[in-house]
Amino acid sequence: MNRTTLLLLSGLLACSGCSIFQKLVTKNHEEKYDELEKAGDYEALAAKCAENKSKACEAKTRVGERRLAASTCDELKGNLDKYYSNHQATKESDLVLVRKFAECGQAAVMFGQDLRIRWLDDSMVTLDKEGVDLFGQFVGFIGAGDKAYEGESGVQQANRMARWLVAVNDASRCPTLDAAMPKVAPEARGEFVWFYYEAGCGAQAVPHAQKALLAEQYGFRIQACDVLGKYGDASALEALNTLAETDPYKAEREVRTSSGMVAIEVYYPVRERCQAATGQLRLRKAAG
Repeated sequence: MNRTTLLLLSGLLACSGCSIFQKLVTKNHEEKYDELEKAGDYEALAAKCAENKSKACEAKTRVGERRLAASTCDELKGNLDKYYSNHQATKESDLVLVRKFAECGQAAVMFGQDLRIRWLDDSMVTLDKEGVDLFGQFVGFIGAGDKAYEGESGVQQANRMARWLVAVNDASRCPTLDAAMPKVAPEARGEFVWFYYEAGCGAQAVPHAQKALLAEQYGFRIQACDVLGKYGDASALEALNTLAETDPYKAEREVRTSSGMVAIEVYYPVRERCQAATGQLRLRKAAG
């Protein structure tokens, strides 16, 4: 056996030994994390997680979920801030959490601009259908402040609340919600007009739509045309015709030409929806 062969063999043995050693170290670490998880030692796991130990991070998240689920009502909000992990949350864990907030009378945390709870609107739909009075607490939350859902993050949260209301689709709620609407920031009201539209609440939707025809945001003008096309009467025709002919907002879209090529087309989304709305109104007027 020559010197080269000996060196190769010794290198392989060293590498094999190193691999075995690394596996032992990894196993020992994982066993340690298991022990810390069983003991519920969130702080020790958090320290290891800070060292980029992924297994420790996973264990820390599970311990945090258990602590959050075991929170008393007094501890609930603080523990949400400390232990909740959006990317690890499941529908089941979020449902438990949202139920606890409702039972503790702290629904304002959910209704407000806290966007962390991943499956919030789905959980609210489930609880609402079980008979939990979320809507009463929701209206109380809006009425307690001023300019609810103000700003970009507020509009995002208002959209989540609207998705819950649309999913439950209880038209009897429209008058009560509309009475509280002056307390909602103007930029967020369109989210709830969507609920009126879907629930068949034309009496509440139409006045908001008439005002929204002059809105700066093109999306509100589109929504206004949709609402008036579905629930409006002939008195809306003049305003709809004006937008259908002159609205300035334009966008681009891909279209396929007769030769099969893809081309970019400039179009006017608001004008198109208002044209459709005027057609609906004229049909209703003709039907009489």
